[in-house]
Amino acid sequence: MKSPLLRLYEERKDIIEDLLRKLRISEECEDGGSFASVRRLPMLTTVIYYLQNCAGYEEGVSLEEIKAFLYCMFLAESDEYEKVVKAITWCPIEQTLNELTGWKIEKTGEGKYIAKSEQIIGKDGKPPYWDVLELPCKLAEKICNDILNPPDEWVRELLSLSSDFLSKSLDMDAYLRRLKFDLLSQRETDKQKELNCKKNRHPKDVRKLVRPEGITVQEFFGDGFSEESLEDLEKAYEEAWEREKLLYVDGYIKLLVSIAEYYLEKSKKKDKKTKRKSKENKRDELVRLLEEIFIIAEGGYEKIAAEYYIKAASIATGVSLIYHPQQDCPEEAERYLRLAVELEEKAIGLGVVPEYHAITLNNLGTHYYETHRPEKALMVLKRALEYAKTPDEKGLVLHNLALTYAELGMKKEAVDCMVKSICIHYSTQHDFGDASFYDDDINRIIEMTGDPNTDIYALKIALDVVSGNLTTEEAKKLLGQIDRDEWPLTDTLLSILNGEECILSSEIVECVKLLQDVAKIVGNENALKLRKSYPKEAKEDLRKLKEYVKIKCGDVPHLTGKRIETCDFESYIKANYGSEECYYLIQSAKALAFSWFTKRRNWRWRIKGIVWINEKPHILLGKVKKQKLWYALYNIDMPEPKIFNLPVSADFTGDLWGLWAERLNEVLAEYGREHDAKIEEIEILEGVG
Repeated sequence: MKSPLLRLYEERKDIIEDLLRKLRISEECEDGGSFASVRRLPMLTTVIYYLQNCAGYEEGVSLEEIKAFLYCMFLAESDEYEKVVKAITWCPIEQTLNELTGWKIEKTGEGKYIAKSEQIIGKDGKPPYWDVLELPCKLAEKICNDILNPPDEWVRELLSLSSDFLSKSLDMDAYLRRLKFDLLSQRETDKQKELNCKKNRHPKDVRKLVRPEGITVQEFFGDGFSEESLEDLEKAYEEAWEREKLLYVDGYIKLLVSIAEYYLEKSKKKDKKTKRKSKENKRDELVRLLEEIFIIAEGGYEKIAAEYYIKAASIATGVSLIYHPQQDCPEEAERYLRLAVELEEKAIGLGVVPEYHAITLNNLGTHYYETHRPEKALMVLKRALEYAKTPDEKGLVLHNLALTYAELGMKKEAVDCMVKSICIHYSTQHDFGDASFYDDDINRIIEMTGDPNTDIYALKIALDVVSGNLTTEEAKKLLGQIDRDEWPLTDTLLSILNGEECILSSEIVECVKLLQDVAKIVGNENALKLRKSYPKEAKEDLRKLKEYVKIKCGDVPHLTGKRIETCDFESYIKANYGSEECYYLIQSAKALAFSWFTKRRNWRWRIKGIVWINEKPHILLGKVKKQKLWYALYNIDMPEPKIFNLPVSADFTGDLWGLWAERLNEVLAEYGREHDAKIEEIEILEGVG
């Protein structure tokens, strides 16, 4: 039996996904030290804790259920809680859940998330932000139930009461101002009237108005027809277009767009009429308030308009495929592809995301690529990836992104996208053992990038191992030609083939099934349970950094999961972090843990210490590789760590880490000169590196 939250998600999937997309800052974000980005992790953990312990979801909650609950929390919020859901959705929910999994929450075999109570309950017996989140969570739970089971008795009572009652009843006021769901009672009468009109009308012959150049709704009404005949006119144009698509396409689209605009105008007039009536008497004020508070998702004029925009976009897309490649008219094809995107974006502006918007964008981006405009293609295809929902859509868009990146000479991005695309297809559609199916795509990327020693070749090796074309030793020898520090799939494959325990980088999560199939072939039981985490060295470094921060900052509220609200940023830092230096230390450490060290290519870096530059602490990182000494400095003022290196003589045979330490002062002095920065103090973490 489906849970209430899952039922709600399935009923309002597009609305929920669109809301969360609008609330979040970006598709791939990193903690930047802002209040919202800092709070999202403990807040989402507490929401899961509430559902698990207070709302009947003892066995955990799925991603879809979490999204539905956040939607209800958004509907429940008054102004004082406005920032809560926005903070939680600062980054994509999937990203936040991935960061929490294995730390504060666990993911079950059924794909549900469970909060680790022992990890999140504070000394006061509450999870973090409980005092802030408990009320909106309770309201959200009620709203979910009310959406699925509308309390008609409330509506009847409201319509029978004087508007003065609103100021006398806190319960009623809270209900009106927090509960935003479908209000259908008044619309039932309107629907019945419309049905009666259709039964009694005598359709006029509208076929004479079907012409290639089309007709607008205003012109149609000017010829003596009424709204009741619009359906007949639309049907007549559809039949004409089905017979001769290229002849009637412009006229058909013109009509559909005009109908959309007609319903938008009706929506505006309805709003004006409601406002005008509201001045006449208090009874209409109550009706106006009801219509403003409740979201009328079904039957609203704006939704009807959006559906017509989407239908017109579908017609434009279909015709574009006739013009190119069938008739080799790329200019005409592009005109209709751009029109399709434009029309669907109008629908999105009305709150309705077309089901296949990712494909519409993909079609336009692919057209730009095929007509030798990769820069334009890249912008459109990246947008398409944002809207891709299904594995098929993601795989298709990633495939075309890979070709576009390769055309632009962006080798790393091209390889990453094609690897993800093939791994997605392998995990959902691939017949076990058929390695040659992907040869054309693999060879194409190798040819376009001019480099066979990347993860795209590692992917081919993995497929050959699974299909029995390569032995373990042969595969290891071939993979040895690829830089495993640079390419995450290569590194993971070598770990599996060497019988080592494997940790999954966030960069190759799409390849889990392929990697597990390789592990089965070579008998590596350790690799069958691939998980996202940190390698032992990074985990140990992060632990030591955490201890250092604890010693420096003590039990500041932020480290204990508490939050103290203040009126400005400066006092907020003082109240929650104790000092500005602790703010920088804590937030920089978090950014490294939840962004930097989730990428396999950064796993060889070690946290070496803290450098004080211009009175601000910077985390010092180091790495030795290929006769080079690597250094990096980071704090949250930087979008990425500042990385620099020094060469090592080819005949040097001593301790590279010892040499790294000897050259540190020289490197920092040079950094200070380049950036006009004052190097004040260096603290090396004990036992690291």
